[in-house]
Amino acid sequence: MLIEHDITDVCVGMYVVEITEPKDTFSLTKPGVLNNARVIEALKRKSVTKLLIDTSKTEVIIKEVEQKINVLKPQPPRKVTPARTDVKANFFNQELVKARQVFNESKNIQKQLFHNAQHGLPLEMDPVQKITSESTDLIFNNPNALSCVINIRNKDEYLLEHSVSVSVLMTMFSVYKKIDKDIVNQLAVGAFLHDVGKIMVPDRILNKPDKLTDEEFHIMKTHASYSIEIMKNTPGISPLSLEVATLHHEKLNGQGYPFGVPAEKITLYGRMISICDIFDALTSNRCYKQGYAQVKSFSILRALAEKNELDNMPMYLSQFWPILIV
Repeated sequence: MLIEHDITDVCVGMYVVEITEPKDTFSLTKPGVLNNARVIEALKRKSVTKLLIDTSKTEVIIKEVEQKINVLKPQPPRKVTPARTDVKANFFNQELVKARQVFNESKNIQKQLFHNAQHGLPLEMDPVQKITSESTDLIFNNPNALSCVINIRNKDEYLLEHSVSVSVLMTMFSVYKKIDKDIVNQLAVGAFLHDVGKIMVPDRILNKPDKLTDEEFHIMKTHASYSIEIMKNTPGISPLSLEVATLHHEKLNGQGYPFGVPAEKITLYGRMISICDIFDALTSNRCYKQGYAQVKSFSILRALAEKNELDNMPMYLSQFWPILIV
């Protein structure tokens, strides 16, 4: 039976079909059982007030709630098997430990990539492909684990963590879009390497706490060209990985950089990484500023879409927002 519940009456174990209020603002990645209270709290933070619940698939007995809304059952209640929250929690904790290991190893690999790029050495692709493949497998199995990890960041390691996090977000976005896993792996590699050229930008500009001057911003923008050049000279990088890195600062209005690519030549994957890149930059803490809340970040993405700088795909981000907020 489908019943609309106030968010205050929702509890762990209920099977959520869709968000009914606010309407057409957020939607679930897919219907499913609420496995932990963090998801409910995340929905409350997004100002979700009502959910459509399928009581036939719910894993908890909700007599008190049904009494509140005076539901008449046409048949005796079926026997309900309690949710195995202890087993699920243990599995999630194991995945979380694995996700932290993958994230830390990814940062170590990023550090080596920056070192090689700075000294004109070839990038070693085997570790990159191995770690992004592990990350992709984790996300296919349990996206919440890596999502938890990228939400806990070190403000002093932005340069290392940003590319790792954008790769994770790009993978999550791609999984949501049901993109083939082989393609997802290539997108993850491209996102992992998209900012490798930033190591060529002087630290005084890269870490400047104040607004950049026009001249400084011009220098900052050169990182995109450096990234492309470094990747082109690295054996083992697929055209798709290069495409993702090349397009991450292009805009639909043709005013992006480094090439000012017009909208019709910005691919789906180029549009996706632009959103992931900006979202992570907005939500990240830096040594000189606090990151924006996710709600504020999404409103900025929508504003950019209205100005024809981004695709209207922030709506898709809203749909997989519950994966991000855990």
